[in-house]
Amino acid sequence: SQEPAAKKELYCLELVPYVTQLSEEMVQYLLDGFPRARMMLLSALDQADFSPHYSHLFRSFQLIQQTGLDVDFRMPAGELLQLLISRKMFAEAREWASSSGIVSDTIVFEEVTGMIVEF
Repeated sequence: SQEPAAKKELYCLELVPYVTQLSEEMVQYLLDGFPRARMMLLSALDQADFSPHYSHLFRSFQLIQQTGLDVDFRMPAGELLQLLISRKMFAEAREWASSSGIVSDTIVFEEVTGMIVEF
């Protein structure tokens, strides 16, 4: 015999907040528990358009890997920008600012100031 539709609904999890919260917790567990797989996981989440937050983390992770910085990919975007500027990685800083929605005026100022000091 078939169960009534109303009874089936009692066992169904609603997408928001239950399933989304569960998926967030699972992603965090995987990111924390499997450091070697972070690049693949973040890339897959970015390609699947899972959330803007994880796409941002993927860009952060890539940038940190490419530049050889020894920092956590979850650091705030502004701090990562300041670190890039302090290391005179101005092209990377501009790209990071653009993808993070940060105004890049300070990058130009720091770059010009550095040129003047070197001159």
